[in-house]
Amino acid sequence: MEFLSNIERNYDTIDFAVHCISSTEGQISQFTQAFYLQNLSNITQELDKKGRNCLVFKISDTTVLRVPVLRAAKLVWIFYCLKYMKDVNKLDGFVLSDWFSCDSTTGDNKAEGLKTVNFLLSSTGVGLQLSIPHDSRRDEAELLSDWFSGLCNSSKSGVVDDEIAGRFEALTKREPTKIDAIEYACDFTIIEG
Repeated sequence: MEFLSNIERNYDTIDFAVHCISSTEGQISQFTQAFYLQNLSNITQELDKKGRNCLVFKISDTTVLRVPVLRAAKLVWIFYCLKYMKDVNKLDGFVLSDWFSCDSTTGDNKAEGLKTVNFLLSSTGVGLQLSIPHDSRRDEAELLSDWFSGLCNSSKSGVVDDEIAGRFEALTKREPTKIDAIEYACDFTIIEG
């Protein structure tokens, strides 16, 4: 694998950090359930015109944001990932991610996913706001992000052979501040009361 060999060869000169955060669909669902149950006064559920179950976020007395549940789950997970990155890694500045590649760039629902995450970030005081980059100079960094994420997820899930997984693990241990590869999950307990 040429990408991995190049990273190994140039690892000491890398001047950026890579944070690979992954969760299973079940773990993402738990984040959403925990968030929903803690915010029942501000989030409801209803069907949209297509019959899909949606989470409805109360933004103000006159404004709501409707997001299909499966999309909302991913957006709530993104919110928690960013909160983790802010709390643990002091995230600040430009964030590379393809999380919002499904967002429409025109029409009534323009950047709906991004708006939802920014609403969650601002309403909880996380202190971050995101934007969708439109700068072709960042294409190489976007590609690097995709390659690192693919290598990390493939290594952690056992999709690649043991040699490649071992080489990736050795990199994460070589200088731990350069590659942070975690599986993010939450535990919650429902207390009746």
